[in-house]
Amino acid sequence: MREVKTIGADDARRGIAAVRAAAERRDAAVVVAITDAYGELLALLRMDDAGPADIAPAIAKAYTAARLAQSTRAIDSAARNPKTGFDLAGFADPRLTGLVGGVPVGHGGETVGGVGVSGAAPDTDEALAEAGVAAMLAPYAPVADEEAR
Repeated sequence: MREVKTIGADDARRGIAAVRAAAERRDAAVVVAITDAYGELLALLRMDDAGPADIAPAIAKAYTAARLAQSTRAIDSAARNPKTGFDLAGFADPRLTGLVGGVPVGHGGETVGGVGVSGAAPDTDEALAEAGVAAMLAPYAPVADEEAR
């Protein structure tokens, strides 16, 4: 039998707080979605002034990053490759997207969740998602003193 590692509600709260703080520093209003290892929604924040049309893309970005264990930027790039590109519809999962701004949460060699951000420019969405991932993983980073032992 296999055990699945996944992030929890406290991890998601840390990620939401980090994305919100980073977005406020950039004067951006975004929607952030955080999913578990299966890509299922754990937390969602629609910041003041973020449009309701950004909810579904944020969820899809987080879902895709978790389910496919790669960033949505990598998926978009692979799909658009002129020689080896593919149609996301071939996955038979309408929840998948190649919109930039989805980042997987990886820990211990496994994908344990996903973060999706929508509402700003693609590079900003991705940077904010990465800030959320970093905040979620920070408590699990090995302590320097323990590594020296």
